[in-house]
Amino acid sequence: MNRELKVLHVASFDGNIGDNANHNGSRKQFKQNLSYDLDFTNMEMREFFWNDRKFDERFAELANQFDFVMIGGGNYFELWVDKSCTGTSVDISRDILKKIKSPIIFYGLGCDPGKGTNQSNIDKFRAFLDYTMASDKYLISVRNDGSKETIDKYFGTPYADKVYKVPDGGFFVEVKDYFHPELKKDSQVIGINLAGDMLDIRFPENERSDLAYNDFVEQFCSALNTELNRIDNLHLILFPHIFSDLAILSEILGKIEDRHRRRRVTVAPYLHGPGSEEYIFDLYGKCDLAMGMRFHTNVCNIGLNVPTIGLASYLKIEDLYKELNLEERMIRINQSGFDARLISLIEESLQNKEIIKKQYQDLKNSLLNQIKLFHEIFNKWLQIHF
Repeated sequence: MNRELKVLHVASFDGNIGDNANHNGSRKQFKQNLSYDLDFTNMEMREFFWNDRKFDERFAELANQFDFVMIGGGNYFELWVDKSCTGTSVDISRDILKKIKSPIIFYGLGCDPGKGTNQSNIDKFRAFLDYTMASDKYLISVRNDGSKETIDKYFGTPYADKVYKVPDGGFFVEVKDYFHPELKKDSQVIGINLAGDMLDIRFPENERSDLAYNDFVEQFCSALNTELNRIDNLHLILFPHIFSDLAILSEILGKIEDRHRRRRVTVAPYLHGPGSEEYIFDLYGKCDLAMGMRFHTNVCNIGLNVPTIGLASYLKIEDLYKELNLEERMIRINQSGFDARLISLIEESLQNKEIIKKQYQDLKNSLLNQIKLFHEIFNKWLQIHF
C-alpha cells in the first residue's frame, strides 16, 4: 500500500471550466504514475487575487501542516504583475519561503508575457528563480505551451535548463458519459468557444493584428452562416468557459441567420467547480469538430481525440500549436482574411476527421510518455523528502 501524503494544492478551482479539466487530468495521472497516494486540500488561487488571502505568515503556518505544497497548474508565472514581489501571481517572498518548511512543487505553470512585462518584473522573477533553483526543497515545472521557451528568452538557457516541461493536465481529462440535450441527432456538430475577456489584448490593431473586434465578429458570423447554408445537417454548440464568454457568444447568436439560430444552434451551460468539467468536456467529446480561443478548449479536445481549430488571438494558443507541431490547425483570427481560411479548414476538417483523430491519438500517446518521464522525476523528488 502506498504511503499517503497530505497536499495543499493552490490553484484555481472556481470560475474557469478549463482549470477543472486540468486538475482532473493531472490527478488521474498522479494516481497512475506516482508511488504515493495524494490527499489534496484545495486552496482557491483567486482568493489571493481578491485579497481574501495573502502569501504571508498565516499561509506559511498553514502550509507547514501539510507534507508538501503544490502551486499549479495555471498561468501563474505570467510576467506583468507589478505589485507582486516576484513579478507574477505567485506573490511569495523569500522571507515567507524560508518560513515554509514543507517542500513546494510548482506544477505545470504557464510563463506568459502576453499581457506585457518590464525589466523590474523580469529582475524580480529572476531573483525568485535564483532562490528556488538553489534548493532541492523546490521543484519547478511549466506546461507545454512555449513557457520553457519564454524562460529561455527572458532569462537565458541556464535557467530554462533547470525548469522541467510537463504536458498540461487537460490533455488527460477523463469524463463520464452523459445525456446531452444540446446535441442534435444525425447532425455534424461543431463546438465553438469564443473568449470575451482581454479584448484590447486580443484585438490590439498593431503589426500582429489588423482586425478590430467588431470586424472579427462580423467575419466570424459570416463564415458560420456560409457553413450552415452549405451543410444541411450542420449543428453548432456554443461553449462559455467563464462569465465573460457569454457576452461574445450572445453577439454571435445575434448575427447568425434567424432560421439557423432557432433550429441549429444550442448553448452549453455555464458551469464551474470541481466535477463540472466532466459534463462540459463529455459534450465537447461528442462533437465532430471543436474550435476555440481558450487554451483548454484546444488542449482538452486534442486529448479527447476531437479535431480542433485553434482560434488564435492570444500568444499562448499560437505557442501551443507550435509546440505540438500542429500549426496548420491554427488560425490567427485578428488578421484580415481569416474567414476564408476558417471556411476552408472547417470543410477540410469535417472531410478528414478520421485522419486528424489518428494524428491526435499518436500525439496523445507521445504526451503520455512525456508525463510519465516527468512523474519519474516527481517521484524521486518526493523520495528525497519522504
